[in-house]
Amino acid sequence: MINIKEGNDIQTIIEIANRSFAPIREEGFDFKEIMPKVYCHAKLAAIHKLVFEDGVPVALAGNLPSQINTQGRQFPFTILGTVSTLPEYRNKGYMGLLINAFHKEDIQSEKVFSILTGLRDRYRHFGYEKCTTNIIYTVSERNISKGQHHPIFVKPFCASNRTALYDLFMSKNPIVARKEETFVDCLSTSKSHICELYNDGMLCGYYTFSERKDCIFELLLTDYSMIGEAIKSIMQFEGKNELKIFVNMLDKDLIFSLDGIAENKDCVDYLHFKVYDLKQFLEMLLCLNIDKIKNKSCKEEYVVENEKLILFVDNGEFSVNSIHVAAQGMTQNEFLRQIIGNPCSAIGNTSQIFPLCFGLYEGDLF
Repeated sequence: MINIKEGNDIQTIIEIANRSFAPIREEGFDFKEIMPKVYCHAKLAAIHKLVFEDGVPVALAGNLPSQINTQGRQFPFTILGTVSTLPEYRNKGYMGLLINAFHKEDIQSEKVFSILTGLRDRYRHFGYEKCTTNIIYTVSERNISKGQHHPIFVKPFCASNRTALYDLFMSKNPIVARKEETFVDCLSTSKSHICELYNDGMLCGYYTFSERKDCIFELLLTDYSMIGEAIKSIMQFEGKNELKIFVNMLDKDLIFSLDGIAENKDCVDYLHFKVYDLKQFLEMLLCLNIDKIKNKSCKEEYVVENEKLILFVDNGEFSVNSIHVAAQGMTQNEFLRQIIGNPCSAIGNTSQIFPLCFGLYEGDLF
């Protein structure tokens, strides 16, 4: 007999997930270390569902609720993660049972969209499309010239400074607000260590470095004109002459500063999207990219499946209208692939509006 039940024991969930991923992950892989913001908190067992076969838990997935905050509006969404089936119980459709159950809940609770990370072919079957949301910068020591600022000093994170780092993060008006009590867990994602940055004795930023991925996942400065000094000091502290920095496409200040010193810049298809409410999703993208449209005035129309979308943009003001039509347009996935981040899309070649940027920090994902 097959049953789906809500999660209630975080240790059981961790054990099943670890056993499921053991064949494809490095030795010693442990979800509690990789995702502490979820698996170090017993109450978050409740965001999981488990498949039981004859009373035995054999598969699971989690669905973390979150919210985009931008331009005074809120757009609720979910992050699907830890989709796991024990090796001896695979190819029975359990992943589909779990994902479809979460999709039904998302729609009932009026979520705008769902996201996840992972392999494109694995999730396309369930309506997800992978889009360009991140940039990997490679910065070499030889690219950094002597700057005008005093040297930046790097110090390992001290727990007594949690509030100072949290306040610094929140001062940047992040689109996903974190809670101070789980802030360090967010920064510690993917076995990342946290370091504080100081200039003239004053806290001026922080970064997280993932030993597992060998890159910086989050870098924040109070003044991005200090980027050269900061990178040089980080290289010395980490013992490297080259750094990879994983940046989400909405981190405009960091992108602008790294564009001037990076050796390489690679745009990455990273997040998968499944959109439940395309009109609200487009309104969210326009809110997030308000600087791009503030000096434009245009009207554009797109037919996506059986939905005609009419977009008006006028010097920072915008509206999105949706009309049901009989004609079948491009699929939603084709549309998303072209409008999010993709600088080479067919729509982007003719549109005054698209592509638009979206991105999240690694610490805000599942």
